[in-house]
Amino acid sequence: MDVTPSQYLERHIFPVLLPGLEEMLRTAKNTERRHCFNPVDYIVSYLYRHNPLHSNREQIHFEDIWFVAQEWATNPRPPLPLSATLTEDEAAMIIQSFYRAYRVRCWPDVAQLREWQRGFRKEDYILAPSPSFLIVRTMEAHYCFAGIGSYCGIARNTRFRVAGKRSL
Repeated sequence: MDVTPSQYLERHIFPVLLPGLEEMLRTAKNTERRHCFNPVDYIVSYLYRHNPLHSNREQIHFEDIWFVAQEWATNPRPPLPLSATLTEDEAAMIIQSFYRAYRVRCWPDVAQLREWQRGFRKEDYILAPSPSFLIVRTMEAHYCFAGIGSYCGIARNTRFRVAGKRSL
């Protein structure tokens, strides 16, 4: 009994594959974030679960298919990009927070503080603060807690390097 390739496809492959493709298209259409939907994974899972030679595979997940697990053991998948894992609200919150931080860094007081911090970090050779340094910082802290002047950010972020370790 000779079967041509087209007859084999029509009898054995298409009855399983075509409903799988239709279901995949319906699922992709109804998926809220289509850019996260992987059609190849869906088809592999569908064909494995609906194999007519095996009837007890309905509840198996894609990661639990033996050949998928074996392949991922030797060639792990790279992590999904954030665009595929975040919701639109989470992505909007991240973008807004970065934009707000950028806008705050543009303020003159904050820019001055950042410049002072850059210079302070370059002074790694200081082992102990000098007495005049402590007097100036104490005065800044006094002004900060009294609500006078623009020293508030500087006094709270001042760190002294003592014996190679940072301490407040």
